[in-house]
Amino acid sequence: MESSQYSLNIYRKHIHYLLKNQYYNPKAHILELGPGDSVSTSIYAYIDGFSSTLIDQGSFARSSLSYYSDIMPSHIDSKVLQVESTTNFGWLSKLNSEYLTNGICSLKALPDCSIDFIFSNAVLEHINSSHIEQYIKELYRVLKPGGIMSHKIDYKDHFSGGINHLYFPRSFWERVVAYAPFYTNRLRHPDYVNLFTSLGLTCLTSQIYSWRHLPLHKPFLAYQYSRLDDSILCAHGSHLVYAKDI
Repeated sequence: MESSQYSLNIYRKHIHYLLKNQYYNPKAHILELGPGDSVSTSIYAYIDGFSSTLIDQGSFARSSLSYYSDIMPSHIDSKVLQVESTTNFGWLSKLNSEYLTNGICSLKALPDCSIDFIFSNAVLEHINSSHIEQYIKELYRVLKPGGIMSHKIDYKDHFSGGINHLYFPRSFWERVVAYAPFYTNRLRHPDYVNLFTSLGLTCLTSQIYSWRHLPLHKPFLAYQYSRLDDSILCAHGSHLVYAKDI
């Protein structure tokens, strides 16, 4: 959480699509995938009247209440302080929230059609390429009919901000780089669209962020990427919003 305003802006950017949903539920249960170092979504969701589930691949978030003091309203603060220990995540139950840290296993444990709204911010690209389809299917499973999912995805490499990661052959990337903190699955925009549409999800918004020109020479790319159209390679990010049909 770079700042409370930053985390709030991210939350608001995504939750906007829940609020405008024709099946909007004022007591919605929302799911954030990959909250990172902060469970601030739990606080914002509670203020808005929502319950929430936050799922990550490990316990990366700050648990101390003092870390969230600048965003914790006083009427909530008095409630969570009644919890015996405020240095672990026990206080989240007071906000009708839970923080689960076992990745796909945590997601699989959620009941079918139990979530009204799902969002992630620069998370999907970090899921291993062999697991991403399974994640999307599980998100679809837990989403209620009429529910919405909103995902902001960063297609750039995470060590130079370009597409230098597309130089490397798949064999090297998935065997060696897969364990590095800057790993991304290198899926391009059409790959994500296919994953969502193959499940029958309906696209509500598809914002694509692109460079005007390729940031490197195309012939140097790994074979699977050198064949792609320039418009696909120039897309360095997107915001995709999909709905599950009734």
